[in-house]
Amino acid sequence: MFSTPSTKDAEWLRTDHRHPRRYLSFNVPKPVMKDNLMYDAFDFWARLSKDFDYDVVRGVFASTKKTKDEL
Repeated sequence: MFSTPSTKDAEWLRTDHRHPRRYLSFNVPKPVMKDNLMYDAFDFWARLSKDFDYDVVRGVFASTKKTKDEL
């Protein structure tokens, strides 16, 4: 099984359903756990899909489930 790469200076917590974007920020002098890794980028793509009815990951329009070439 996997273990956490914690050290005496930092406790590295696992991600879970409540904290899916949890990460260890290597701050000096002491690393700290933070949430929302790359939140701005995630939020941008999530809003883009909602605002324009296009799923950029799958390459299909959300309402029809068809690609741009099928339309």
